[in-house]
Amino acid sequence: MIIGQQCVPLHWDVHGCVDEYGSAYYALLLPFVSICVYLLMTFFEKHHNYCNWPRKFKDEQVGYCLLGGLVGKLKLLTMLFLTFIVYKVYIGGDFSYIVASLFLVAAFVIVYVYVKKLNKA
Repeated sequence: MIIGQQCVPLHWDVHGCVDEYGSAYYALLLPFVSICVYLLMTFFEKHHNYCNWPRKFKDEQVGYCLLGGLVGKLKLLTMLFLTFIVYKVYIGGDFSYIVASLFLVAAFVIVYVYVKKLNKA
């Protein structure tokens, strides 16, 4: 525990209980990382021709448009998840692995649906 500074939770154990605390300045790190991830994913959403797909598309315009859509959906889901984490840090609550699991399942569903569409493109 840091003396003289406000402490915030930094890490949760497998039971969802906080097991590590740190300076309140660490709380600024996650929003910064979130902004960097958002900007990177926005770049790939707009410039989907930089995205990699393991084979050639029958219709490149449709294929790359689908890749941009996939990145856009994953960007939204990622930003929601990172916002959830920042909120939990802000209120000092326990991390919910059920909610994290739901985000992970949603990401797999989105990727599965888009892979099916991309294989047809």
